[in-house]
Amino acid sequence: MQDISQFLASTTTLWRSDVRLTFAQKQGFMDQYLAVTGFDPTDFLTALAIYHPYLMLRALSWSTMAYDSYLSDTKALKNEVIFQKVKSYLDPAFLAQALQEQVFAHD
Repeated sequence: MQDISQFLASTTTLWRSDVRLTFAQKQGFMDQYLAVTGFDPTDFLTALAIYHPYLMLRALSWSTMAYDSYLSDTKALKNEVIFQKVKSYLDPAFLAQALQEQVFAHD
């Protein structure tokens, strides 16, 4: 469930692309995943709904740490693309959306 939450999170899909999965794409993936694994859909989706906000907080806190490391020169390896990405994750509009993100919220 944790891996699926990570896979479906906007911070993951946007990391190296501009892709934000739609509700239909997530639903199609989950339908196939649950059919293949045989996991109980109710239990799995309940656990996913509980866990996902914590995953988003973790992703945002990691981004904050990375942003600070870049600004304070404590990071030996630097990548401008990653810096710009974590900076975009700390934009107030993105933060507002990310802190409310649910895996299966309608678009």
